[in-house]
Amino acid sequence: MFKISAFAQSYNAEINGKTLVINVDNLKANEIQSKVLAWIALNYKSANDVLQHSSQDKIIAKGNFVINSNKPFTDLFNGIVYLPAHIIFDHTLIVAIKDYKCKVDISFPEKVKTLNYLNTDWFFNINEYTLLNEFTIENQYEIAKKNLNAQNNNNEKKVNRKFDSLKKYLDANFVHDKEVSTGMNNKIDAIFINLQNYLNKNQEW
Repeated sequence: MFKISAFAQSYNAEINGKTLVINVDNLKANEIQSKVLAWIALNYKSANDVLQHSSQDKIIAKGNFVINSNKPFTDLFNGIVYLPAHIIFDHTLIVAIKDYKCKVDISFPEKVKTLNYLNTDWFFNINEYTLLNEFTIENQYEIAKKNLNAQNNNNEKKVNRKFDSLKKYLDANFVHDKEVSTGMNNKIDAIFINLQNYLNKNQEW
């Protein structure tokens, strides 16, 4: 079983995603292309998972994966309530191919919609912090205060009062986003590991 070390994959700002280079010592470029296409056929089964391009040096496919969560919402009477949410992570898989290796990019949009029965416009942001899973509650407080300052003309009393009323929600939302971020990164890891193992697996009857 092949495993990816913690340092093998990297955040890639240019594609808003992650990159992994896979060494395949015994396969030429055309053989890697064939195996990647076979892997996509096995793993990207949704009707929305569409092969965009295939050549000996590059393959591009569209896909998605889903993370279900319980999203916190503020409620006038009950404080914070949690509602089931369905987050679809659309992504583009780009595989650049050379003899004996390939570079795999997984690229995401900047945000994806969080679907729930209320049909509210809630989004999960995909960026350096969530892709590295390094954001903290202090980050969330800083962003909230920056937005409140902009909305209240830097009126310190108003900002502090509104921030205090939001703090409980911010704490709950941070826990939610951290869990979703962890789930997203686990899905990315699984894609990388699955493809790497498939490319390095001996095809024997």
